Amino acid sequence: MKKVTLYFLAASMIAISCSKDKPGSGPEENEGPDIETPSTGESGTFPTKIVLVAGSETTTYNISYLPNSNKIEKIDKGDAGLETFEYDGDLIKKIAFANSDGNYRKYEYSNNQLSRETYYNNGQPGEKNEYTYPSDKKVTMTNYEYNNGVWTKGGTFNLEFDSKGNLIKGSGGATEMNEMSINLSYDLEKSSPILNITGWQKANLTGGVIIGDNVSISDLLGRRNNPTQTSLALLGEDPMVLNFSYEYTDSRHPTFPTKITGKNEDNPVFTATITYR
Repeated sequence: MKKVTLYFLAASMIAISCSKDKPGSGPEENEGPDIETPSTGESGTFPTKIVLVAGSETTTYNISYLPNSNKIEKIDKGDAGLETFEYDGDLIKKIAFANSDGNYRKYEYSNNQLSRETYYNNGQPGEKNEYTYPSDKKVTMTNYEYNNGVWTKGGTFNLEFDSKGNLIKGSGGATEMNEMSINLSYDLEKSSPILNITGWQKANLTGGVIIGDNVSISDLLGRRNNPTQTSLALLGEDPMVLNFSYEYTDSRHPTFPTKITGKNEDNPVFTATITYR
């Protein structure tokens, strides 16, 4: 199976004309899809290690935090690289990739909501996603590619969130011939492993969106709750469906999963085991 996320779908679509999606524009005057506040019993839980097995590859994520803080300092993936986080207040402003010189991801915000994320390669911009906020539970994401000093508009996706801050729908396409949609369902009684990490949800609007076997923790973990199913429908094709199952074996953190398994029909796609501090 091929991994399909909203980001890569947007990058592959034909440009759509939309008057308010101008490069450099920020969010409209809406609060955006903030997550439901964690309960007292949920607070204080933070993942320190995630072992992800996808196909024949195993990646171990060791997560460290700034002293006396809920902010990530680094995610050490061993031979797969090191990610170093920089914050502006409670917002993630940059993730630097130590295994690649000048490769990093920059985040910009307006009205305390994500307005732009830009991907840099060797110090030069390569791609970016820009976000506008038609309502508190809806977000428009537009992709651009940078070539020869010029930003070229790609596709646009419309995202919809539930009252808890989970992404539940995504749709987009330049014409009816390439329109696509994605739907997600959740276990609303259980907590995403990254629930309490400062700034994570602000910087990851598409958390929980994954179809396929090229998996990273950024897209297998939901924003507020744990996804139980994702379904992607491309025009004229059968939907691709990924089902999630969970184990909860840490008595100190009973609503947080210690193991996540993803399957496409009966075919395993990934497993992730999680340790908490």
